[in-house]
Amino acid sequence: MSYGPRIYKSGDHLLLTFESVRTEKVHTVTLPINEKGWKVLIQILTERERSPFVPKEFMATKEAPIQYMVDEWLRKGGTVKKPKTDAPDTLTFEDLDL
Repeated sequence: MSYGPRIYKSGDHLLLTFESVRTEKVHTVTLPINEKGWKVLIQILTERERSPFVPKEFMATKEAPIQYMVDEWLRKGGTVKKPKTDAPDTLTFEDLDL
């Protein structure tokens, strides 16, 4: 089992797949192969490097974003900022009953 994200190319998109350390479940996000997509990819990888102690079973974090987060970052030109919300910082698959 590999705990780093896997990156695949499919047409004019990159597929970035994250695997949970604890549950072995995976989720995949899609990034366009363009300047905005590269910015978001580098930011995600940078966040993973900065946060080595964040449990990787969490999704919906900067380290393992969901597609909605990626779409928002792309819409904002590749800028990754923490959204202002009352929602918890992290969610696990168990929180979602998956």
